[in-house]
Amino acid sequence: MEYPRFFRLCWDNLLTLIGLNLLFLACSLPVVTLPASLTALAGAGQALLEGEGSALRRFLKVFRRELFRAMPAGFAILLPEAAAVWGCIFYRGAFTGLLPTALSAFCLVCAYLLFCAGAYCFNMLARVELGSAALLRNSFALVFMCPRPLFTWLLAAFLLPLAGALLLPHSVPLLALLLIAASGLSAARGALPAVCEYIERK
Repeated sequence: MEYPRFFRLCWDNLLTLIGLNLLFLACSLPVVTLPASLTALAGAGQALLEGEGSALRRFLKVFRRELFRAMPAGFAILLPEAAAVWGCIFYRGAFTGLLPTALSAFCLVCAYLLFCAGAYCFNMLARVELGSAALLRNSFALVFMCPRPLFTWLLAAFLLPLAGALLLPHSVPLLALLLIAASGLSAARGALPAVCEYIERK
């Protein structure tokens, strides 16, 4: 399937993306609902890409459906990813020298690969019914089977919130209104073709 041009899609759906960003933040406040919120954001991104109805309604529908089912696989990826991000910051800030820099870079690469696995995982959760073990196995398999999105759409999805975090506090309005939803849409654009080809059509 041919998807619309990304920047045109963002511009045409700017208010929807702002709504999705705010909805995601509100639904993620309890923290334990974060996997369901990420899954719902993936589902909303898929709806925008495929032109299938209201993305906001799709978000709420997927969020309610996946509220508990998304937790095991979601946290199995999110917790190690958070640890890798912490390791990157810790080694970069607490020490100087070649070894700490190398360890910080290694943690950053691990965080990025886990981010990509998460993008596949949440896009699968929004689209197909799989158990947690199958979700995790397929997520990491797709990271290595489909390397191209790692250097295009998934990289953009990773860099958008990262740039916002690095530019704090000046980036707070953008993080609150747009960057997270734009990142979710970019992640869906990168992950959806592989999910459709290798998982959905099995």
